[in-house]
Amino acid sequence: CSDSIDGCDVFHVTQETITAADGTFSFDYVMVTGRIFGIEAFDPVTNHGASIKAMVTHDGQIVDLALYMRARGSVQGRIFSSADNSSPAAGAVVTATEAGTGEFGQAVTDFDGKYRIDKIPVGTVNVAALANGGPHAFGTVALTQGGAVATLDLHLVSTPTGGVEGIVTDGVNPIGGAVVGLQGGPPMWSMVTSVYTDATGHF
Repeated sequence: CSDSIDGCDVFHVTQETITAADGTFSFDYVMVTGRIFGIEAFDPVTNHGASIKAMVTHDGQIVDLALYMRARGSVQGRIFSSADNSSPAAGAVVTATEAGTGEFGQAVTDFDGKYRIDKIPVGTVNVAALANGGPHAFGTVALTQGGAVATLDLHLVSTPTGGVEGIVTDGVNPIGGAVVGLQGGPPMWSMVTSVYTDATGHF
């Protein structure tokens, strides 16, 4: 398990522990930052894993979390900027999203356009690739069992793009440090990204 707290733009703390025989775990001295932290568990023997997000909001608080392990696999492949596979797309962001849970992982393609994303829950996985300037590609692949590795190559195409902005409030006051997620509809179902609101609640 790992507990990651992103307290500011340059502050990141990671803790690790091993679960006890009854599956319990604990982390002490988790800082109150007003930011969401992530818990991730993975068993390399069974290729089962789980993840969850939470927040410590005040001093002395104990956050009680339950993680449910699922079989996981990997998605890999190459991203190309041409239809004939002659131009690999380096630096493209690839997102793999398991359709049933919405859990996702990301990777950046290397010089040869290759990517690999591990610890994705088994099931139908939607894959999206996005390059600088807006060219993108989408596809679907199936992970049938724990430890499986599915391969999917994609070819980028260019279409017009735009942006989304707004403000998060509690009905009266703006909320800074909130996580805002974006997931489009078909065919952009797996283009997932997230940002934090600024001190005035804007994103």
